[in-house]
Amino acid sequence: MKRIIKLLIKSISWLLIAFIILTLVIAITKLSKPRQIDIDISSLSDIQREIFLRRYGGSTTITTSTSFETLKDDVISYYKLLLKGDLGWTYKIVRKVDSMGNRVSYRENLEPINEILKTGFFRSMKLLVSSLGLALVLGILKGVFDSKKHKKNNSTFKLFTTVIGLSIPVIFLAPLFQFLGIWLRNKYGFNIDVVGYEKLKHMVLPMIVLSILPTMYIARLIAVAMDKAYENEYVRTAISKGSSRLRVMWVHVFRNAIVEVAGSLPAVLTIIISDLAIVEYLFEYKGLTYMMIDFYDKGQPDAVTGLALVLCAIYLSFYSLFKLLKFVLDPKRGRAVI
Repeated sequence: MKRIIKLLIKSISWLLIAFIILTLVIAITKLSKPRQIDIDISSLSDIQREIFLRRYGGSTTITTSTSFETLKDDVISYYKLLLKGDLGWTYKIVRKVDSMGNRVSYRENLEPINEILKTGFFRSMKLLVSSLGLALVLGILKGVFDSKKHKKNNSTFKLFTTVIGLSIPVIFLAPLFQFLGIWLRNKYGFNIDVVGYEKLKHMVLPMIVLSILPTMYIARLIAVAMDKAYENEYVRTAISKGSSRLRVMWVHVFRNAIVEVAGSLPAVLTIIISDLAIVEYLFEYKGLTYMMIDFYDKGQPDAVTGLALVLCAIYLSFYSLFKLLKFVLDPKRGRAVI
């Protein structure tokens, strides 16, 4: 019961932290939104016009700063729309001269952000889930292979490959795989696309690049956990009773070491999501993070905010799921996997 209460307290704490982070994200994107005012210089006196032109370089449009009260109202208004499921629209600023000769400007809506999110969400989720699954499978297999306690011969080459995989940054791996794909296509005629998002094959290279670091991270965790598990008394007892090495490894050692993987999944998720922006941008895979960078360049703060909120929601959903999985598999609950 105490463990459940502690879990609830942690969950409430994480929700509070998530709310604070989301509020900061909204506030920052609102601050980046330009607040422009068009000045009719014909209505100014000669002295005022001279001072204005000297200060603003001849431009009739000036950008004002945002007060705290205005920022607070913007954040509250955004939350009200968010509760209704409305994330706003992308837009463009239209400037015209009315019939009286006055310069006017207004915002013309282009596309609902909800529709943009649907497209980017499914693309990024396919890449994220496939990369996570590939990292889990390959990481577990390599971790078992790297484990040295059940092998007669220990090779430093296995550890070296793991460390190399952990050391090379994604921003270097992505161009390297793109260069390799172009070389294979030109040299041997392989149909490898190094950029794009329309077809399933466009996801292959980004998925591989995105899964390398978490694969090696999981492999190292599994190897260390298995080596530690071989030192437990129940493993020695099983070996002394004549159990085969394969049975001892899979039944007694691996099934307990897998709990370490469950506990490390939030860290693996953090690695993948943090690298997602680099991978999507370099491979021109138009998922959530690619769109977020693109809309930031285009000066669309509402779209950036919506995309950032969806990324936060994805992270929190997976994080909660992995924490629940760790809670179920945790041997300290009295349900040891032995």
